[in-house]
Amino acid sequence: IVVVSTIGMAVDMIIGRASVIDGDTIEIHGHRIRLWGIDAPESCQTCPKGGTDWRCGQQAALALDAHLAGHTVACAPLAPSRRLWPGGGEMYR
Repeated sequence: IVVVSTIGMAVDMIIGRASVIDGDTIEIHGHRIRLWGIDAPESCQTCPKGGTDWRCGQQAALALDAHLAGHTVACAPLAPSRRLWPGGGEMYR
């Protein structure tokens, strides 16, 4: 989670309880937020481990959810992403 100093900046903070979308994406009040500097597998992604596939994406999402533990989260957009969600709308990091 990124801590950003907002001294002297006009920043549109998004504050609230986050729902985990996957290991690097949360949603707060309908805003999907990609976490800066984190690249995690998608929720449905599997990874090879010991000759079998395990649900690494699900584990990443569960780990982020446990880290947030229902606390209020404050996010400041650092830069708009060049990617768009299906159906439109920019992602912010």
